[in-house]
Amino acid sequence: MANIVYGNITVENKYKAKLEEISKVGLCRYYIPMPKVLEGTSAPTTIVTEKEYEEQMEKNKTSKGDYKPKPLTFDMHTSLVSRTGYDNWYDWSVDNWGTKWGTKFESYEDGVYWFETAYSPVRGKIIEMLMKDIPTFTYHFIEEFGWGARYEIKDGKVVSTETRGED
Repeated sequence: MANIVYGNITVENKYKAKLEEISKVGLCRYYIPMPKVLEGTSAPTTIVTEKEYEEQMEKNKTSKGDYKPKPLTFDMHTSLVSRTGYDNWYDWSVDNWGTKWGTKFESYEDGVYWFETAYSPVRGKIIEMLMKDIPTFTYHFIEEFGWGARYEIKDGKVVSTETRGED
């Protein structure tokens, strides 16, 4: 079962419109959109022959359920890696967003943007990019088993950090 991380970002009045704009796209996708060619790929990647690929894709047409594994041929794998550096959505997401989903189940109300992520909070490049657009905000997250943190950012710098649970 995935560990859900509940996050929120709170801004002062002058940044409300920008945060609302970001919330409509999703924090991660707003700053670093996933390459379209990786959408629908499977993780981990399975490399198959052309014949096996055709058989699996035919099977996917008739299978029930939302998840339909999509293997790659070696040529498809090579093409994806040369275009994006990755051959599947999962590895790309974790490396670029710090979490496998990006943000999900978002809501925005009056200067507060709420969202969920899987396993890890949004961090790194995404937060740095947010700090350039909104230099003053509070970022709080807590994982469903209790570890978390709260960051105060002012003028593009972290001025206060509180953590609980895991380091």
